[in-house]
Amino acid sequence: MKVNEIRSLLLKKFGKRSTSKWYKALLDIVIVDFGIKDILLFDCWSVSSCEMNNFLQSAKVMNLLNNHLSAFSFGMDVFLYNKSAVKHLKNNLFNTPEFQQYVIDISKPLNHPKLLTINCKEAKETVALFSSSIGRITSELEELLHDVEIDADDARINPPCLFGLLLGYPAVYWYDRTVSEDNCLLTEHLYLYQVIGEVEPEIINSDTDLSKSLSPNKRNSSVRYLEKTCHTVLSFTIPTIINEKIKSDIKLWFIEWKRSVPWSSVFAKISLEEKIVEPQAVCL
Repeated sequence: MKVNEIRSLLLKKFGKRSTSKWYKALLDIVIVDFGIKDILLFDCWSVSSCEMNNFLQSAKVMNLLNNHLSAFSFGMDVFLYNKSAVKHLKNNLFNTPEFQQYVIDISKPLNHPKLLTINCKEAKETVALFSSSIGRITSELEELLHDVEIDADDARINPPCLFGLLLGYPAVYWYDRTVSEDNCLLTEHLYLYQVIGEVEPEIINSDTDLSKSLSPNKRNSSVRYLEKTCHTVLSFTIPTIINEKIKSDIKLWFIEWKRSVPWSSVFAKISLEEKIVEPQAVCL
């Protein structure tokens, strides 16, 4: 991994915005490039899809990327994706022999969240938009399509559900926007699942000596930090009341994910961590 070169390009293209989070951004870009994630929400700093595509094109020209990466936006949110990896999502996403993807209804009128399947009538319009969006960003005209529009007034479309589908969560939230934009999660304990990768030191140190770019008093501690870095690959929550019903399926999903994803190209090991959280507020 050409750490110094990618870091320099990030700083050149994004300036001060990238100063404190360039390393997280680098790992986010790398896991998409290596096919560990098909699509990723870029949340390191504020950026437009045009800015990100300009960076990705420069990185490809400089041979800093292995694959064709691109970016698109939904509203203010920018997503990175690996074009070749994403192509399989359109026709083979929801049903596999190993796992059935779930929808969790968290509509405001409910006393507690309700478990649905991805084929439910409630999420039909959102699933259709997801499928058409995947078809659009993988088309031959993809370079001209940096933005995918969402009609904010179309209550049939549920943005949190759409984002969960894009990011590959095994269970996604949905709520009835025709009734309320609020949800019933405020009084619920949530089960937080995180797929955590421990960065492979040999990957970080290949083709570069990052310590050369550091001041002497920071050099040793920074290199040790990089060698021990853990990176969150996926993070999602499930209401505890629902988790009891599908916990075994989540474990099966992770086993299949770990088997089929080339995570060892970047991480020394990967694990599924879990804990109960009690959020003071829920923002979807």
